[in-house]
Amino acid sequence: ENITSLIIDIHKELELMNVKTNEQFLKTVGMSKTYDAILKEQKNKTIDTAEKDNAIIVAKNNALVLYKKGKYSEAYEEFKKITQTNTDDMESRCYKAKSRYYQNRADSSSYQEILSDITILKQNSAADDEIINIEKSIFAEKEGKKKKKKSFIFDSFFLIFIFFFFI
Repeated sequence: ENITSLIIDIHKELELMNVKTNEQFLKTVGMSKTYDAILKEQKNKTIDTAEKDNAIIVAKNNALVLYKKGKYSEAYEEFKKITQTNTDDMESRCYKAKSRYYQNRADSSSYQEILSDITILKQNSAADDEIINIEKSIFAEKEGKKKKKKSFIFDSFFLIFIFFFFI
């Protein structure tokens, strides 16, 4: 009777161990499936990233060709697209600012955008001598307009004063 009872107890423990082993096995299988799904997702992201990086490289090379050919309007549009999706690309931002400036140096409506790009370039230590000279040129142009305006106002008052003085 003792032996039978012992065998029954051992059998129950074995069944319990078997149930726990099966539960553990199912958890392991589930973890394996999860891990496989994560690996697949990561692989897809890596492929997507590589494709996007390649597309950016191609777009950037095309934009540089346009810039070097003096097609500043077209180059500006391409560099603008690149910097909208890749804001950390300081080289593209630099060429974007240069292209915008060289489209029409006298177009003061573009100065704010150019100066904004130059500020970002300077903050990232990516401003080259040409960009610094463009910035100086814009500031000189703005200062010249201020002086002309002040001079015009002064000249107007002076003429009015003379007109009334001699009348």
